[in-house]
Amino acid sequence: GSLSIPFVQKMTSLALLPALETGVLAPDLRVTRHVTSGTTQRDPSSAILGTDTHRRDEITGRNKMSAAILIAHELHKAYGEVRAVDGISLQVARGEVFGLLGPNGAGKTTTISLLTGLFPPDAGRITVDGLDLARDARAARAKVGLVPQDLALYPTLSARQNLNFFGRIYGLKGKALRSRVDEVLDMVGLAQRAGDPIDTYSGGMKRRINIAAGLLHKPPILFLDEPTVGVDPQSRNAIFESVEALNRGGTTVIYTTHYMEEAQRLCHRVAIVDLGRIVALDTPAALIRGLGGGLIILGIDDAPAGSRPGEAADLLTSQ
Repeated sequence: GSLSIPFVQKMTSLALLPALETGVLAPDLRVTRHVTSGTTQRDPSSAILGTDTHRRDEITGRNKMSAAILIAHELHKAYGEVRAVDGISLQVARGEVFGLLGPNGAGKTTTISLLTGLFPPDAGRITVDGLDLARDARAARAKVGLVPQDLALYPTLSARQNLNFFGRIYGLKGKALRSRVDEVLDMVGLAQRAGDPIDTYSGGMKRRINIAAGLLHKPPILFLDEPTVGVDPQSRNAIFESVEALNRGGTTVIYTTHYMEEAQRLCHRVAIVDLGRIVALDTPAALIRGLGGGLIILGIDDAPAGSRPGEAADLLTSQ
């Protein structure tokens, strides 16, 4: 069955960009640098895949993924005495869904900001689809789509008007723009509501249009920051299906979430970040096996007539 690790959701806002925080590990399950199980990737930059490659094939339908599309080597970023990113290295395979988890203040937000070119690293190197992010910043950024947790939409405009606006920012126009807007509306299943104002949409529908906006320029790499926060189960499942369809089509996805069951369904591998370092990196199944944990749910029938209060609890604690 599905195992879930409880995470406590906390969101922060940054002055210069939408919130990219991915949540907080529950204190009793906090991963530290002392993890020594086989799931810990000692040199994440040297490995593309974890141990459970059958999970990868299950999602993509392919027998083998290509070489790395995103490479980060020894990234460092400090703010005064605080080392927000302290030597992070990773590789993401072309066609992979890569999850990023960690406690509040672990360095996830800064790591994403570095990988998307929002902030320059103090040291280290980032390669995006063969382009050096420092030397070829404009071309490298064009390879990336970023869907922030905060909705980047104009509420009084329709979905189509929003997408037309963002498409023009990406340089699309005329027939190419109209065609691409139609394509992304179909991808997220909202073509029938394209003319309606955003403020008439449900939370889940707004999230899906937010994803559509990040896909307009056909980026080979898509960053999704907690896309299911605050949505109903039906919309959540629709977002999952959109991510899976995008991945089947070849899009590489960096997916941040604080729900382990989402990582189990979508991600080929997950990196857990703490104190600016990657402390564990592998497939979700391998991480769960190595780090242990899961939830045991006990159900107690109604107490029989004549039983004293607390008798059931006494029975459980005595076992």
